Amino acid sequence: MVSRAQEEEFEQFVDNILHEIQNTDSTFHLNFHIFRDSIAKEFSNFRDSVNREFAKFLEQSWETFPIIPPTTPVRYNQVLFSRNQTTSKIYSPETDEKNFFGIEIDIHLPENIPTETSEISEKSVGQIWLALGNSDFSTCLAECLLLSSHLNLNTWGYYQLICHITRQQSVSPDIRIIMQCFLMNHRGYKCRMGIINNRELVLLLPFNTKVYSFYHILINDIPYYIPEKKEFAVNKLKTYSREIKFATQTPDLFLHAPLKLGQNKFNRKEFIFNKKKIILPVNEHLIDFYATYPACDLRVYASAPIDTALLAPLREMLRKDSSEYTHTYEILRFMHTCFKHQSDSIVWGRERYFFAEESLYYPYLDCEDSAILFRHLVNRLTGLKAILVVYPEHVAAAVDLPCRGMEKCVIHHDKKYMICEPSYIGAQPGKQIPSMEKTRELFCY
Repeated sequence: MVSRAQEEEFEQFVDNILHEIQNTDSTFHLNFHIFRDSIAKEFSNFRDSVNREFAKFLEQSWETFPIIPPTTPVRYNQVLFSRNQTTSKIYSPETDEKNFFGIEIDIHLPENIPTETSEISEKSVGQIWLALGNSDFSTCLAECLLLSSHLNLNTWGYYQLICHITRQQSVSPDIRIIMQCFLMNHRGYKCRMGIINNRELVLLLPFNTKVYSFYHILINDIPYYIPEKKEFAVNKLKTYSREIKFATQTPDLFLHAPLKLGQNKFNRKEFIFNKKKIILPVNEHLIDFYATYPACDLRVYASAPIDTALLAPLREMLRKDSSEYTHTYEILRFMHTCFKHQSDSIVWGRERYFFAEESLYYPYLDCEDSAILFRHLVNRLTGLKAILVVYPEHVAAAVDLPCRGMEKCVIHHDKKYMICEPSYIGAQPGKQIPSMEKTRELFCY
């Protein structure tokens, strides 16, 4: 039996290593093997008893839960009419099985692991977990930890990384799911497996925010999502009552730092504004990564960081001797002039929120996409603060400009912000869509 003190010691070790390698960018390759071997040795000393205990636990009977189907994201674009009734071809992400979003990686799983199982049952899952625990998995795990830290990957990025690695292995789909759960748990993330009809094994992830596009189950009122964009014909699955002891972190869909993906696939997006050409190089590897994201809470998209270097060419459109109001108005005019408004239902056939770079990349935006991009532009290009203003059927923005009387404003954290409508063509700062004037905002962010 592993004591709680041992668990805490291991958790602290992993946290210390991850903190230490955050500052190793310049010497990453030099120190990679040293860090990897250090993690691998420490992990090997700790893992055996934990995995043996957990494998025995997995062999016990699992509990049945009803499967809940996906829901539809909130549709905000119900106030403004689309200006364009035709659409151009939408970019389809490319899958590169050899590289991870432009990054060449060389991470291998142990050779002495099972490649298939004769049945899908609690006992077989426990036996395979034990086999993985007895294999030399520590090196693979250490390399995954180091690479994910180096690339600034959040939980979803780490999950995509281990999916990429396990897809390279000649193993059955069910073995692949167990490997993924093993790597998620040993990174510290909460994650479980589920059995459907004793024929299929699925992963279950309890994200820290609402996800619309995945089937899920409820365990003690906590949604555990099946991270697969497919339909399930059955309405129940079996799973177990707890994660392995050191899997204590809730998977995080928020992005906290710009991702460091491949730098060999850019698309030069051209905009004409004030009779000048502005070229913004958008990284298509980042667009490919965003395309894997599940539809989730709008705040995930709004809060995601954007690379300030991408926006540098836009600084030229703001005259240094202009007022803050003029800077805001110029950014609004840029949004009104250079982007086409179209509802997601026409373009995508479903509601689809954008990260800021996607709004620069794709040909059509709707109101929440425009508001998120405008918020980033104001926050990054001026000394002002911009927020989102979310209504039941619309999303606008607001900027901390002084309200002089007739302008429409909202109050957020005891401070006034002037309404700005990046999807309402011709609207100056302080001008609100007429139908919104008597509608109270749901929240600001």
